[in-house]
Amino acid sequence: MVAAVRNPQAATRELKSLSKGPSSDLIIVKIDSLAPSDASSAAKELQDTYGITHIDLVIANSGIGDVYAPAYQTKIEDVQEHFAVNTLGPLRLFQGMRSLLSKSTRTPKFVILSTAIASLELTTTFPLQTAAYGASKTAVNFICRRIHAEEDWLVTFPVSPGYVVILILSDLEIEACFLTLCLHLDGFKQTWVTPQPPFQVWIKHQ
Repeated sequence: MVAAVRNPQAATRELKSLSKGPSSDLIIVKIDSLAPSDASSAAKELQDTYGITHIDLVIANSGIGDVYAPAYQTKIEDVQEHFAVNTLGPLRLFQGMRSLLSKSTRTPKFVILSTAIASLELTTTFPLQTAAYGASKTAVNFICRRIHAEEDWLVTFPVSPGYVVILILSDLEIEACFLTLCLHLDGFKQTWVTPQPPFQVWIKHQ
């Protein structure tokens, strides 16, 4: 198992405390989605330092979503930042890990975390004003489909895990999102989940 984080020193203790199988080990590498060469450098480190010869599954999990405003008030620099992390970040990760994925002895998979907000069909009815976030996720969905079409040896798809309470959201932001969505979506009160359930499903089916 390889965990890629922006700051390995800050994340090591928490990651090392997670449970793992008796024959499993955890390797922590640095990948900052904004750093152009981090993914390729991490792939080289995995091979040169840890003797990793292949990877079976890559999950592009990093992302940001911290601007809530109508399109006319959304700053261009905020859109650029969301695209840099949410769109170019997974593309850089794929490019950096492609060689290791291609050497998998199983059916290799490249999975991108997406969201219902990226749906063009739901754009006009979704209650949150997320032009920067939604556009960046729609764009990465397109890239994901292109990878799927171009790499016939690789299983590539986006996954929307549902409305997950994560550390990127403050308590105030969670409450604001919750109240806004409850007003618009019937039954939404029951849909917030912690990260464990969706990831347990993924692991079960690998």
